[in-house]
Amino acid sequence: MQMDHANIIRLHEVYESANELYLVMDCCAGGELFDRIKEQPDGNYSEVDAAQVLRQACEGLKYMHAHKIAHCDLKPDNFLFASPDKNAALKIIDFGKCDMRQRPKYLGIMEEEEEEGAEGAAAEEGNVTSVVNFGNCSWVGVIC
Repeated sequence: MQMDHANIIRLHEVYESANELYLVMDCCAGGELFDRIKEQPDGNYSEVDAAQVLRQACEGLKYMHAHKIAHCDLKPDNFLFASPDKNAALKIIDFGKCDMRQRPKYLGIMEEEEEEGAEGAAAEEGNVTSVVNFGNCSWVGVIC
């Protein structure tokens, strides 16, 4: 499956030799999110910068989850910037542990009938409530 989103690394081509497999992907010359965090004067992003990074990460994850793909290895090392620019696009990388799900086991979304009651961050859609299960979001704390 080919994913096409501004915040997800894009696989352009695959070449195979007798001993190697070559993946041609987007060039991300801006480095890892982890390194950018370490480069900050006090080791933290400002609230505005953290919000911008987090928004991009969530937009990419939203796209993946809508296509029933769970990354399963989110951490600051698995986000790259497209360029060294301060406002460069953030890309989700490293899909080695990802999982394509028909059911929402890893996707953080559970649907329950409204009358059963739902806990968490809920959004009503007719008679079904979507509940976001935030699972392991420790990487968010590193950014913020």
